[in-house]
Amino acid sequence: MGTAQHSLRQAAAMGDLGAVQTLLTQALAPKGIQVEVQHKSQCLYLGLLCPAPVPAAIALTLLSRELVQWPTYPTFSAIVSAYHQDALLWETSLDLTSCSRLQKVAQGDLLRTASPQPSPAPP
Repeated sequence: MGTAQHSLRQAAAMGDLGAVQTLLTQALAPKGIQVEVQHKSQCLYLGLLCPAPVPAAIALTLLSRELVQWPTYPTFSAIVSAYHQDALLWETSLDLTSCSRLQKVAQGDLLRTASPQPSPAPP
């Protein structure tokens, strides 16, 4: 891990919203998603500005892959809202107090459970 990335993660963990925004925008860059960050009452509010509709499972997996690398979190939870052309696509929360749950999301747990199951073959 580079020194700059490590310093950004330390700053984000201490509540630097600019660092939070930079790191999470970098994490979502493969999908072209920009992140707007606000902090209120022990909660991070993350607005995802999507150039095209993105399933929650994909965005949350990418976010979690970054979040699990932080030493601590500046809040207890995050409310994540995804928008495409000013329309709300979806909204959910992430519990930042459960490291094991965040690890599962980062490892693709939501992708596996959100994937359509194959239909059984006809008899």
